[in-house]
Amino acid sequence: VSLTARYYSGQEEVSRDYTVPPRQRVSISVGADVPWQDDTSVVLDASGPVAAERMLYFNRGNGYSGGSLSRSVSETSRTHFFSEGTVRPGFEEYIAVFNPSAAAAHVEMELRATAGEVTETGFEVAPLSRRTLRVNDMVEGGDYAAVLVSSVPVTAERSEYFVYQDTLTGSHCTSGTARPSSSWFFAEGTTRGCFDSYLSVLN
Repeated sequence: VSLTARYYSGQEEVSRDYTVPPRQRVSISVGADVPWQDDTSVVLDASGPVAAERMLYFNRGNGYSGGSLSRSVSETSRTHFFSEGTVRPGFEEYIAVFNPSAAAAHVEMELRATAGEVTETGFEVAPLSRRTLRVNDMVEGGDYAAVLVSSVPVTAERSEYFVYQDTLTGSHCTSGTARPSSSWFFAEGTTRGCFDSYLSVLN
């Protein structure tokens, strides 16, 4: 299939074309294909059905190093739900919102604490641009879920960088859930030694 990637950073935009052979995978080095070194959002358009994921490897300093992976979403949405999130000591949480439309997006966000407290904020995301919020700057330490409601369809991801129990460094990242559901399935998980497994559920 033919694949076009549109990369966005601030007010800059660049487009690149690729070919994905039948029953094969290609890996694209984003840093080699854009002229900037900055936050980057991506829109992929293919001539036929494909699957796509994004990997990110980093060494940010302050003890944060590792990698993260996030699945793509095939549709934007006006609502995004994140059940997991924490700003405990050793954790940094970010919410990134990309607006692929031609109209500005007004986004209302609720941060819901485990004890029931709710912190509300609103912000604008310009057309074809991204806005990143550092949750640590918005709430006190603790665990938080997030709910985003936008005036126009957008895509949103939550990134978490951590030094877990002062020993394990890394990151995890996920796209927001557009709609809650009464059923969820997880293939991966383990309770072997040296593993801690958690489930986060938002009502």
